[in-house]
Amino acid sequence: MKIKLILSLILFILIITPLVSEELSKEEVFRRTEKHALLGDIESQYYLGICYEEGYGIEKNGFEAMSWYLTAAQQGHMESQFRLACLYDFKEGVLHNYVEAVKWYTAAAQQGKWEAQFNLALCYEQEKGVDRDYEAAFKWYLKAAEQGNADAQYKVGVYYDFGTGVAQNAAEAFKWYSRAAEQGQIKSQYNLGVCYASGTGVEQNEAEASRWFLQAAEQGNALAQKDIAERYENGTGIAQSYENAAKYYLLEAERGEAYAQAKMGEFYQNGAGVAQDFQEAFRWYDLAADQDNAAGQLGLAFCYYNGWGVEQDLELAARWFELSAEKGNEIAQYYIAGCYANGIGVDLNYETAVEWYSYSADNGYIPAKHSLGICYETGSGIEQNYELAVTWYYAAATEGYAPACYNLGLLYANGLGVEQNFSEAVKCFTLAADQAHPDALYSLASCYALGNGVTQDFQEAYKYYLLTCNFATGELYQSAETNLNLAAEQLNASQIEAATNEVNQILGN
Repeated sequence: MKIKLILSLILFILIITPLVSEELSKEEVFRRTEKHALLGDIESQYYLGICYEEGYGIEKNGFEAMSWYLTAAQQGHMESQFRLACLYDFKEGVLHNYVEAVKWYTAAAQQGKWEAQFNLALCYEQEKGVDRDYEAAFKWYLKAAEQGNADAQYKVGVYYDFGTGVAQNAAEAFKWYSRAAEQGQIKSQYNLGVCYASGTGVEQNEAEASRWFLQAAEQGNALAQKDIAERYENGTGIAQSYENAAKYYLLEAERGEAYAQAKMGEFYQNGAGVAQDFQEAFRWYDLAADQDNAAGQLGLAFCYYNGWGVEQDLELAARWFELSAEKGNEIAQYYIAGCYANGIGVDLNYETAVEWYSYSADNGYIPAKHSLGICYETGSGIEQNYELAVTWYYAAATEGYAPACYNLGLLYANGLGVEQNFSEAVKCFTLAADQAHPDALYSLASCYALGNGVTQDFQEAYKYYLLTCNFATGELYQSAETNLNLAAEQLNASQIEAATNEVNQILGN
């Protein structure tokens, strides 16, 4: 900006001065400008103000600059009015005067100078030298925006977005964000992404949302970097790429953002987008945990629990699980409950375990709902109550959680907390068996062998006993193998072959 002003000053001097062969020095430029200014030439008065403000050919002097700007401004010189307003607005000390700044911004703005219109809007918005007036601010932002200024277009978008100084209008907000974004205005690019992502003022379009978030992220917008990282991680509106997700999470993490530090810990733990490195995972989790971030504390707990990147320490694991749990992290609540239920890193305490399972279940964590069902079924840490066991197993089973489906099936089969119903038991066992739950496969096979809840069918029994053998170990495997042979005695060779082929298809053999 300063260079542009000086060049325009020299060009001005060459225009108003007879053609000369010698190269003009700064001092000569100043002298000739002063000469014409004293003769009343308005442009010279304006440029003389620039000389004094910028120290061109003369020592800097804010008062002299203001004096010459004022002389030209009082004669209606728009540029002088604007620069005079800027001196009043931004100069420290005796020159600083917001009221005068507003006065001269207004004069220049009324002549159409968009920079003055924008600064005047800021004054009305920020209550600088004038009472706060959002309607007036909007008016002047709009005038500057209509002249193509991207920052003003962004502001107009914001005012329409939130209904500030103008009736709320999502479509208008989108329009102005679009105009500014196309000019590279970073905040508008981000807000345009938000519009597309939420379908605000425009039809929802995740691909367009990702496109604009990416443009803003590449220009350093922190919010956009967070959003585009999540979109790369989840493949939302853009091809999934853990490498690109890690790239943007890392930028945020290095700026000290705790959520991103926890994410980098997760990525290094799982080898997602980066080479798996438990020590790096521990380092990033530790940084996030030090900022009291629940996800970081949870990750740190897992590191201590499993000895990832640090010596295993179950007491520290339990401590970090509990700290994260206290912040409402449902996964941490589930694991600290498990610590208390099994005496891992803390003293065994079933009552405390039930409390944490309850918190986690109430927060929607499916495994905790199942565990709470177990507590009610077995009377661990709470009075035994089969009806409530059914309630919690059902809550987890409806989410497709295989262990809960299996346990609910057992309660139906035994008539505990619910009327005995083998047909319902078979349904539950089937849901769990479809997820290769070994006990459910075995129970379903037994139902077919005995005709409990289904028509007796030794071929189906054989199939499910054979599947059990593929997934079970220990005593369950031995029992399944014994019953497999018993079922085979009830079948001919073609039936056994058919059941075996079906199992091979299921297993992808």
